[in-house]
Amino acid sequence: MSTKKASVQIFIAYSQKDRVFLDALRSHATPLLRKGNVTVWFDGEILPSEQWNDVIKKNLHAADIILMLLSANALASDYFYEQEVKDAVDRHRAGTARVVPVVLSPCQWKKTPLAEIQGLPRGMKPIISYGNMDEAWNEVVEGLWEMVEEIEQGPAEKPDAKAPEPPKPVQSSTKTATAAEEHAWEFTTDTNTRAAYQKYLDRFPQGFYSDKARDFLEYFDADDTAWEFANDAGTDQAIQKYIKKYPKGLHTEAARKRIDPFYESMVPIKGGTFEMGDLFEEGEAREKPVHKVTLYDFMMCKYPVTQGLWKAVMGADNNPSHFKGDDMLPVENVSWDIAQEFIEVLNKKSGASYRLPTEAEWEYAAREGGKKVRFGNGKDVADPADMNFDASEKDKQPHSVAGTYRGKTSRVDLFKPNALGLYDMSGNVWEWCADFYAVDYYQQCQQQGTVRNPQGPETGALRVFRGGSWANNARYCRVAYRSNGTPGRRGNYLGFRLVLAPQSVGRPDPAFL
Repeated sequence: MSTKKASVQIFIAYSQKDRVFLDALRSHATPLLRKGNVTVWFDGEILPSEQWNDVIKKNLHAADIILMLLSANALASDYFYEQEVKDAVDRHRAGTARVVPVVLSPCQWKKTPLAEIQGLPRGMKPIISYGNMDEAWNEVVEGLWEMVEEIEQGPAEKPDAKAPEPPKPVQSSTKTATAAEEHAWEFTTDTNTRAAYQKYLDRFPQGFYSDKARDFLEYFDADDTAWEFANDAGTDQAIQKYIKKYPKGLHTEAARKRIDPFYESMVPIKGGTFEMGDLFEEGEAREKPVHKVTLYDFMMCKYPVTQGLWKAVMGADNNPSHFKGDDMLPVENVSWDIAQEFIEVLNKKSGASYRLPTEAEWEYAAREGGKKVRFGNGKDVADPADMNFDASEKDKQPHSVAGTYRGKTSRVDLFKPNALGLYDMSGNVWEWCADFYAVDYYQQCQQQGTVRNPQGPETGALRVFRGGSWANNARYCRVAYRSNGTPGRRGNYLGFRLVLAPQSVGRPDPAFL
């Protein structure tokens, strides 16, 4: 009979220089901790009066799961390598704890005793090498979740038929890999395909990593089976369940496309520090003073939400727009509140975490990553051949060319995108932002020095919208111009654009903390 375990303790060993990774892991693991019987311990829990060495050893030896966050920083630490790694590996070999290496960044972990232990994410791919690090952390937490459930249930009488779970029993310590096999295995895990693992086994059927290769082939078989059942079910919930189980699976991309109409329209934006506000010294008080802002990475939709995308989420008969007749026209006549309703439905359908951009994210993207540009297409002069605004002679500005005034919205792909691949960041429709509006908010930011990932005022009656529209002259289409309205405001000039939660080196989005 199996003996169930009432609580599960997780110990995290890491370098202080990698604290940002630890914070990201803890943020992603929050749903796991809400189970109530799972605790996480790291050295930040040490009280001032406690002997840190004794406390660390006590918690490491009490842990059921020991996570080793590996990087050059960690391996350079004598205490981490000579104490924590040694103790963890000893407990793993004795079968009294599960040790899980997590490679944060490229380092010489294969030359350590941890090389004999399978870690997370699958294939031991460094966290920072993922295009979307949320996916990497999600895969780590999925593996942890399954380990926790196994520990809770106690030793099983029969092996589980599910995909292989790390860690596996270590390879015999008397067996070593040749240089040729090491190179082959490195290529195999980098490629991470069924064909690559099979090729490795064909060449090294009794090799040092042969058991791991067979585990991966079993994993791929399980992946195929799970997708077959999810695909046959055909529901959003079934597809989401597959993605949750196999976040980097063989069919994950096809699964995401099936339930997420925005999946192929999101553009990665590399974060950075930029000067936000009226760089040309031509704007209003609400655009001043210029102040420094630092943003983490995020993804933004290359278009404002189109009528086609709106209907794909809300239904063909639920289009609030005034100007219709083409699915590539932006949806408009949408209030901030209605945009939130759309996002709620989309997130339920896709399993993703879409939201409105912050005002800072919007301006950073419109400035092509923080450049000094006047308009969201990367230019300093507004030309009706390049953007949709009121270019009539009577509304000509010092920084605009008189010409065609269309008097309505236009297709979102009519004009060229900016350098980041974003369309219509100036003109066509105003775009709602997540922030409350305050006329003096920039003054508040300047007093803080460089502001990291600002979320806007904590409270307010108005919300921000940016970018200008077909109904406005060029002055209002400048990337620095700030406008606002009540959350219920609607108009045939008001639309919105979506982003996905920012990520830097695993940094959690403060908006979701």
